[in-house]
Amino acid sequence: MTFDPNDFKRAMGQFASGVTVVTSKHGETPIGIAASSFTSLSLDPPLVLVSLNKNCSRITSSPKVDSSRSMSCLRGSLRSACALLA
Repeated sequence: MTFDPNDFKRAMGQFASGVTVVTSKHGETPIGIAASSFTSLSLDPPLVLVSLNKNCSRITSSPKVDSSRSMSCLRGSLRSACALLA
């Protein structure tokens, strides 16, 4: 997969505010969380920052996650899907 910095900048520029879903796996168990604190951090390397409450039960009960992670920015019509991870 190739990375296009212009695509990254365009995507980050279109995300004014909203909810993101961050997912990973612990072993074979998928884990995920909804987060509203999300911002682009760097273009090279491409990084985003998601801030989570340290008292969140999904974080405190989860052991160290695998290095692979995924993040999705959701449109309003997917609110019910996001509620599953809130």
